[in-house]
Amino acid sequence: VRLSGKKTAIPDTKDNELLQNAAVFVTLTQNGRLRGCIGTTVAQKPLVEAVAEMAIAAAFEDPRFPKLTATEIKNTRIEISILSPMRRVKSADEIKPDVHGVVVRRGARSGLFLPQVWEHFSGKEDFLSELCHQKAGLEPTAWKDSSTELYIFTVFKFEE
Repeated sequence: VRLSGKKTAIPDTKDNELLQNAAVFVTLTQNGRLRGCIGTTVAQKPLVEAVAEMAIAAAFEDPRFPKLTATEIKNTRIEISILSPMRRVKSADEIKPDVHGVVVRRGARSGLFLPQVWEHFSGKEDFLSELCHQKAGLEPTAWKDSSTELYIFTVFKFEE
């Protein structure tokens, strides 16, 4: 709809699950490679609205990529991740690879990896170091520092 210049319509639904507030991430891929990923960690809008907004943002507002074009649509896959509430943990020992998504936060800097990102790393130290460095702009070992907050969450994900 956005590509055609029309206003985006939020689907009308009476489904109670779709009307519950939810935190979601929408990930776009092309040929297995990331093409856009935007989301929210706070459940502020009904799931149906949050998914629509994050899908548009992933396609047109992810600063790492140019805006999605009409010719790319047929080669673009979408994955929706519905996040559980975040839970702060005392140490990385509580983080389970392939199960938990992780947020690191220190001061105004923060970064997030969804649980799906574990597949790109050989272990917990690599995962957390890259999260700190790449996503939060912190030193790679920041996750070991007691001044860095660690939060975990799980996702219910589905894709086309």
